[in-house]
Amino acid sequence: MTSREKILSNVKANKPIAESELPIVPDYTQALTREESLALFTQNLVDNKAVLYTFSSDEELSSLIVSQWPDHQHIHAPMLPYLHNSPGTVAANSQLDIAVVKGRLGVANNGAIWVKDEDLEHRSIPFLTKYLVILLDANDIVYNLHEAYMRLSSEDFDYGVWISGPSKTGDIEQALVIGAHGPLEMMVGLKG
Repeated sequence: MTSREKILSNVKANKPIAESELPIVPDYTQALTREESLALFTQNLVDNKAVLYTFSSDEELSSLIVSQWPDHQHIHAPMLPYLHNSPGTVAANSQLDIAVVKGRLGVANNGAIWVKDEDLEHRSIPFLTKYLVILLDANDIVYNLHEAYMRLSSEDFDYGVWISGPSKTGDIEQALVIGAHGPLEMMVGLKG
């Protein structure tokens, strides 16, 4: 008997006799009010070193962005017509000062925001810019990742990423460095 035949024989001999039932996944959802979800989401954004602003119009948000970072030169914000946009080439992305992208879903218990590929001109934009602004509708905040993945399970996408604050890293001495390999600051513009 060859070693291949021995291996296959052992696999067949140790195969489960009957199919086992899949475990029952507990319901991890939480019944939070909209205000409770927003409060938890806000607290986790602050803990993640991001800033949250609520706005009612694109013009108001554009003014807020310009006042927050007045020395900007290169900006990518195709959904905000009140801001002057730089050319959208990959090479230009490395020079971005401010990028404004759309968030699809926010998670209250960790402050993460789902950004989908179809909302990005280039996938590198949220990682190469100095200042990142993510726009999110207040109605698109769920309690946890279990609820988020239930909502995302029906969607079709090639790429998506969870973003929960500006770039951070910590070394052995436990010194936190903000903006080590990504945005120096992150603002979430919450509408609704």
